[in-house]
Amino acid sequence: MRVRKARKKDFKQIIPVIIEAFEYDKDSFAKTEKRFEPLFNHKWAGKDDRGYVLEVENEIVGFIGCVYSTRTINGKTHRFCNCSTWVVKKDYRKYSLMLIEKITKQKNLTVTIFTPRKITHAIFNRLFGYPNLDNHLLYIPNKNEKLNKEIQFTTDVKVLSEKIGIEDCEKMEAHLNHEANFLLLEKGKESCFCIFNKQIIEGEVQLQFYYINNKAFFSTQANQVSTFLSSKYDAKAIFMDGRFIKKSLRQKDWIVKPLANPRIFFSTDLAPEDIDGLYSEYFLVAGLRA
Repeated sequence: MRVRKARKKDFKQIIPVIIEAFEYDKDSFAKTEKRFEPLFNHKWAGKDDRGYVLEVENEIVGFIGCVYSTRTINGKTHRFCNCSTWVVKKDYRKYSLMLIEKITKQKNLTVTIFTPRKITHAIFNRLFGYPNLDNHLLYIPNKNEKLNKEIQFTTDVKVLSEKIGIEDCEKMEAHLNHEANFLLLEKGKESCFCIFNKQIIEGEVQLQFYYINNKAFFSTQANQVSTFLSSKYDAKAIFMDGRFIKKSLRQKDWIVKPLANPRIFFSTDLAPEDIDGLYSEYFLVAGLRA
């Protein structure tokens, strides 16, 4: 038994492990393959930086996806690993931690887990000491406010590429092919660039934000943003992780919803408010919910 780096050619062998672990229908191979294939074909990291497999006599019996990226935050370079799809066949689950240890032993790495199951949260939180990153979502409902003529909204990618800075332009280009949407909000000398996507939740369109580069300004115009985007995308509300907007900047009618399993992370030099949702499984695995 050994743990090694996952390679692109391993993908088809990993699908049956995912199907068993998530209890999908046994005849759902093609559907599962389509859903998880982007974990292996994105271009955010090196060729073999896709995660790790647990192997027994050349048979893959376990997998954990790793979405690696290198980010510049607060003027410093940081290496990230977003963990996704930790799955092990039933007969080998007592060896599951062998996969985790490949990640926890890496140096100078910020690790995030955005959609943990209950057991995943317990293991990382209690066994490895990973703190919570966030425990609630913040919803800003569409109040159908009259739009302020002094505010300019831009969503066209070509126009955005001429308006936003180099670093934000790189973020936009990296997420273009991953069902991401973009918004630049401008009022006078203030501006805010955001990355979000559209989700269908209980039959209703809602817009989840993963990156906001000027949170203080955004918070003052969030109702306007909700009205504009809700009209454009026929959405009920916009929402984001709670850490994106400080409690002191929130309005009373915004809605706080607890997460069933808090998001978790580990970093030696970044605080929760420094961490967004970009370069992650959110943009690679279709159908993920907040």
